[in-house]
Amino acid sequence: MLPYPVCPSGSCIKTSGLLELPFAPGVHGQPALADLSQMKKLKDVAFRCETLHVRWIIVALETITSEQRGFQQISINIPHYLVVAGDPASVRRTVGEETYGEWTDLDRLLVRFLESRAVRTKIVYGVEARGEKGQHGHIGGLLPEMTARGIIELGTPW
Repeated sequence: MLPYPVCPSGSCIKTSGLLELPFAPGVHGQPALADLSQMKKLKDVAFRCETLHVRWIIVALETITSEQRGFQQISINIPHYLVVAGDPASVRRTVGEETYGEWTDLDRLLVRFLESRAVRTKIVYGVEARGEKGQHGHIGGLLPEMTARGIIELGTPW
């Protein structure tokens, strides 16, 4: 297994072809990637969350430029214990306005990546003994537009 940078909270980012990424202090103690735009041959990026705060993911994704034409996939690994079930309104009450706002921003950004560059999104979380429909239902409260469009690919944890 390759060594990937991990911030103290346990969240990390791994990318195609790069072993070490620079981190800067981020929101809520999460890491913020300094600059993905410097990775000219970026094909995919994977984020592992250890909290529901995702502003650091948004900040990292916003550094990707249109010149990175080979960029194809975003993966977000969410531990099963962080996945919140329910419709968007109940999820909003459960996680709070600020956290829900971060996920709404991420949802819009992921849709923009798909529409403008055909970048796929894979959501990875371990929910055992559930079918794909049940898993989509769980993530639907956090990423409602992506889920409604049926454009989330589910994956196994890394």
